[in-house]
Amino acid sequence: MNSDITEPESGKKASGGGGPARSKRAGRKSERQRAERLYRVCDRVLDKLLEGIENTDAADLVSDKNGLKAIAACLEDIKGVLDVHSERDLAEQEARIARLRQTVESGAEGENGAGKLVVVMDGETGEYAG
Repeated sequence: MNSDITEPESGKKASGGGGPARSKRAGRKSERQRAERLYRVCDRVLDKLLEGIENTDAADLVSDKNGLKAIAACLEDIKGVLDVHSERDLAEQEARIARLRQTVESGAEGENGAGKLVVVMDGETGEYAG
């Protein structure tokens, strides 16, 4: 929409347009709204799951292996959707990043490295990349 168009009655510039900055803000707001909805849905699912667990006799719950697996799978799915990481997960991720940095730095210091990271692709991927 052209932002130079004026409204006939008031002579003011018509709303709309706004350029890239406005669309980025709108995009961030939309992403934030989607994330909030996702968190609300996950909270509701978690509430229902907890309600079901609380309304089930402990002996029945423990004896039903498929039920326990389903509960664990549901919790794991919610954790994945919400991108929840334990301290152990975060420490493991930091260790992998440190190892990658060390590999890149040692490659940059070596005679043949010269700051290069070599990636080898095989199979169909290697054929495609040629």
